[in-house]
Amino acid sequence: MKLRIQQILLVVLCSIVLIFIINACAKDDTNDQWADIKEPITFLWPDTNWISLKKGDTTGLSVALVTDRPIDSLYVTYHINSNNRGFTPGLDMSYPLYNKVFLPDSNNKQRFDGLYQVPNDTTVSKQDIVRLYFKMFAGALKYDKILRIDVR
Repeated sequence: MKLRIQQILLVVLCSIVLIFIINACAKDDTNDQWADIKEPITFLWPDTNWISLKKGDTTGLSVALVTDRPIDSLYVTYHINSNNRGFTPGLDMSYPLYNKVFLPDSNNKQRFDGLYQVPNDTTVSKQDIVRLYFKMFAGALKYDKILRIDVR
């Protein structure tokens, strides 16, 4: 009988320890705004990398930047493609839109908010494609992402 009580107490004790271990390892993502970020550069707004706007329209930009190293800087340039011939980021001329230098923080997470207005002049016409080219630098690493805007 005494052996049976000891076995029951041992099972209860092991169960309690196991519950503590599981709870200690559980992630608390209930209020973590970064929990759904899966890429180094993630568009929060617009929440896709391809949108359509009219000449003169303005869109808000909200971008989450996450990496395992301190983020040095983010550069945003734009390219207007009026030939619809494609875009080669390394070869096609792009123009500065935002140059923002970040100070590294302990979580290696940054957020960039800005605006982009499609030109309402002769530099852009219907059926053109405007590309916003996001370049994030973190130490020796460089991450790129493109937001395509079809002008209608």
